[in-house]
Parts: sequence; structure tokens; C-alpha cells
Amino acid sequence: RNGRKSGQWTEWDGNANKKREEYFSKGNSVKKTEWIYEPYRSVKSFKYGKRNGTWIYWYENGQKWNEGTYRRGGKVRKWTHWYENGHKKYEGRYKNEKKNGMWTQWHENGEKWTEGVYRNGEKVGKWNFWYPSGKKWATGKYKNGELIDVKTD
Repeated sequence: RNGRKSGQWTEWDGNANKKREEYFSKGNSVKKTEWIYEPYRSVKSFKYGKRNGTWIYWYENGQKWNEGTYRRGGKVRKWTHWYENGHKKYEGRYKNEKKNGMWTQWHENGEKWTEGVYRNGEKVGKWNFWYPSGKKWATGKYKNGELIDVKTD
């Protein structure tokens, strides 16, 4: 329209895979989703040039690597990362680009490693720690992101 891009534009790669879908208004990109297939597959979304929506990455073997949500360029909501073997690596929530709420991290064998709460990006309160065998080894206490006490089991 008037020499400017308008509406939906789709780009395909040489293997007939959708590579990019972009929406334009008055020549400006207002929403873009990209599908990347090499070396790792991913789906990314942008709105007005900022990261927006669900972003997903996969390992070459097809196993999910991470999944999370952006809003206005910042991380929000639940984010999950996996090991290549399919076990979860860590999971928790973001609010305003900072870790917030319960976060859990696992050993590569699937057993819990650490679990505790973040507030505004800092560890707070009680945190538990486990050996790769699944046996609990310690409980720690954090204040303003600093470890102030540890008790071993």
C-alpha cells in the first residue's frame, strides 16, 4: 500500500518450511513469528520489535530445550528448561523480568537438586538441597539473596 508493506508476509526456506510470518501496518512490523530449523529448532514471536509471546527451543534430537513467555520484551510467567535427555532442568516464574515465586532445579537424572522461593530476583526464605540420589542433604535460609544459615540433614 503506497509502496509500504501492509498485512501478512510469509517467508519460506528452501525445504518448504515456514521461516517467518510477519504482520505490517503502514510499513512497520507490528508482529513477527520466526521458525528456525538449524542448528536448533525454535519458534520466536515479536510485537513492535520486542520479544512477545511464547518462545520455544528444541535440541537437535527433537527434545524441548526451553519454553517461556515474553511480554513487551521481558520474561514473564512460567519458564521451563530441560536436559537433552528429556528430564526437567529448572522451572519457575518471572515477573517483570525477575525470578519470582517457587523455583525448582533438577539433576540430570531427574532427581530434585534445589527448591525455594525468589522475590524480585533474589533468593528468600527456606531452600532445600538434594543429592543426585534423591536424598536430602541440606536446608538453607536466604535473606535478600544471601545465604544466612545452612543445616545439613
